[in-house]
Amino acid sequence: MRTPDDLTRTRIFIPAMDCPDEEKEIRAALSRLPAVESLTFHLFSRQLEVCHRREVEPILDALRRIGMEGHPLDDALRRAELPSSDKGTR
Repeated sequence: MRTPDDLTRTRIFIPAMDCPDEEKEIRAALSRLPAVESLTFHLFSRQLEVCHRREVEPILDALRRIGMEGHPLDDALRRAELPSSDKGTR
């Protein structure tokens, strides 16, 4: 989904993300990527919303490097309203 300022918002399902420890590890890995603007974690649904520039593949690669698999959700699921733990903006 395109957002203002040429940012893309991608929601990613991460099966292994279910507690604050994984959130912290993921935040550390993805915050280093220059294309990542913000991260919003949805721990109960194991989803991460990333606002980023360019393609999603470098984000998925960074997740793999820390042993996490990420699966981008299709547009219908991305638009679903989910409760959020909005501790996650960078």
